[in-house]
Amino acid sequence: MGTTELTAIIISACTVVYTIGTLSLWYLTYKNIQLIKQQIDVQSAMGRSAAWHNVIDSHRDLYLEIIKNDELLKLYSEEVGQEPGLVRKKYLATMMINHALRIFLDYSNKLDIPEDQEGYTNDLHSMLNFKFVQERWGEVRNFYPQSFREFIDQIKVAPIVAQ
Repeated sequence: MGTTELTAIIISACTVVYTIGTLSLWYLTYKNIQLIKQQIDVQSAMGRSAAWHNVIDSHRDLYLEIIKNDELLKLYSEEVGQEPGLVRKKYLATMMINHALRIFLDYSNKLDIPEDQEGYTNDLHSMLNFKFVQERWGEVRNFYPQSFREFIDQIKVAPIVAQ
């Protein structure tokens, strides 16, 4: 074997190693980009959920302040023409519905643990079958996103079993 043949073999071997390295680097870069995209999707979902959670928390704080403060409750009840007991009951039902919305947001954004979903939905099924919650749901359901309304309609019939 001459020097030319040996040089050709070495160059060929280096080319093969370089090509394998390049393909490996391309594959790893592709996988990293997929992982980064997944992380961005999760962060985006967390941001959407957090924004909704802030609104829900603000509503809860407002409702609690009204139903805990007899003067505010009286003023509000007179303004809407309802008895204070009925206003308290409606606000309690609304807070329970909003609690279901919080769970739904994390579920739909895949931020919860799938194994916990069965427990959540069993709890929601029980809660949503209270008569006063069902009555309030009938009054406010159109204020909620369509996907949440469909989720609630499904849960009310029967809890979802984790798969």
